Amino acid sequence: MRYCEKCKVNVESNLKNCPLCGAYLKSDDGAKPNNIHAYPNIRDMRRSRRILLKLMIYVTIIASFACVAVDLGVNKRFVWSHHLLFAFACFWASIARTLFFSLPVRRQLFWDTAVAIAVVFYAEYFSGSTSGWGFSLALPIVFMSSIAAFVIAMCIDFRRWRMYAMTVTPIAVIDFLMMFLYLIIVKDINWAWYVASGLGFVLIASFVIFGKGDYFDELKRRLHF
Repeated sequence: MRYCEKCKVNVESNLKNCPLCGAYLKSDDGAKPNNIHAYPNIRDMRRSRRILLKLMIYVTIIASFACVAVDLGVNKRFVWSHHLLFAFACFWASIARTLFFSLPVRRQLFWDTAVAIAVVFYAEYFSGSTSGWGFSLALPIVFMSSIAAFVIAMCIDFRRWRMYAMTVTPIAVIDFLMMFLYLIIVKDINWAWYVASGLGFVLIASFVIFGKGDYFDELKRRLHF
């Protein structure tokens, strides 16, 4: 039987380290095993991250209330504070999520795409522009950039190509739907939508052709068919 001085427990095993804390166990004669080096002290960053996260939340809340109060107090209506609130929302949806939550790269790319789409819609709605630059140019560029980023990430980590395929497929489908919606509303379509939709089509076709049935099998499994 071995004994852990740190946890003050007996361990009925031939383990050299305590299963609770990782410290070296004393043998029956009270001596530590020979030729064993102690574990280095590893700093636990979780507490520091929690403190930083709380601090950022408090700053965001205080800044939001202060900006709304100043905007309503000076202008008697929302003139600029809602833009700042939207910027805070985008920050927490993208940057803070990446820093404090260990999400896979594919999910980070998916959420970044969603945030970029929201920014385009917001800017188009509040800019007062009549040219439709957001829907005609900025939105397809977002889809093109997202699909290209997924392709690069998938090439780097090709062993998980099925997971990347399942994540980029909804983006490609939304790309197609947005193109048809734009075509119905505007009655015209430009080169950016052709390129964005073409990239999505080529990517999904590649999954179908070169996946050898694995793509459809994974899709059925995800959709519970």
